[in-house]
Formats: sequence, C-alpha cells, structure tokens
Amino acid sequence: MFANLVGAWGSSARILEVFGMSFLKRFLFGGAGAAGGALSLGLLVLRLAFSVALMTHGFAKFRNFGELSGSFADPLGFGSGVALALAVFAELFCPVAVALGFLERLAVLPILVTMAFAFFGVHGGSLAKGETPFLHLAAFAVLFVSGPGKYSLDALLGKRLRVK
Repeated sequence: MFANLVGAWGSSARILEVFGMSFLKRFLFGGAGAAGGALSLGLLVLRLAFSVALMTHGFAKFRNFGELSGSFADPLGFGSGVALALAVFAELFCPVAVALGFLERLAVLPILVTMAFAFFGVHGGSLAKGETPFLHLAAFAVLFVSGPGKYSLDALLGKRLRVK
C-alpha cells in the first residue's frame, strides 16, 4: 500500500518534501523576510507592543500563582492549577518568542487559544467586559497570518536555511 502511495507521488523524497521538513521550514520561517522595510517595521512595533502588554498580564498571574491556582477559570476541565499554568505559559513565555520574532507563528498559537478562551469563555464574547483579550486576539491573529517580518530572528534563520 505504501509502495502505491510512493509510486503515485513519484518518490519517498517527494512525500517528505510535501509533508516534511520543506513544509515545516516554509511554515516557520517562510516569508519572514519578504515584507518591505516599512511593513516589517510596523510588524516589529506590533510584536513588541502587544507582547510586552500581554507579558504584564502573564507576570501578574505568575507572581500570584498560589493565590489564583484554586479559583482560576478552567473551561476545559483540566483543573484550575493546570489552566493557570497554561495561561502563564501563553501570556508570559510565548510573548518573549513573539517579541524576538523567534518561531513566531508557533509561539502565537497558544496565545490565540488562550485569548479566545478568555474572550469567549470567561468574558462571554462581550467587548464591554473582554476588550483586552479581544484586542490581543486580533493583534496576534494578524501576526500569525503575516509572519514576523524581516526584523526578526525567523528572518535570519530563514536566510541561513535558504527558505523561500
């Protein structure tokens, strides 16, 4: 069966190219340096501003972990402590990678999930109550779609890996 699949695609190398490292390199580093200078500068400002803002929330949760762990919102049923640890990871550690433009699209994913739960789950999708998670959700969604721009570690890594 695998031989038929390989024959249909031409070779196992082609399968790896389509589903393997080539795709992964393009997803993680592709297009990072393609944006022009002004656009890349705007993406840098967006990355830095929203990452620093989100880190303040993550640091507050980290600092008060003991107090919050018993009562933190737990929309998935993992337990308040686990939910809080995941929120701290997404709000404190992932924004560091985003600010640096390091594996930016990968680092944005936990942030998007956390902000979606905060906005829709905790604040009921209300802008009056959940304006901050909504704005973070929107900004990080833009960064996920656009990539980090040429002023990022991803752009440097993409050049070294010769990703188009």
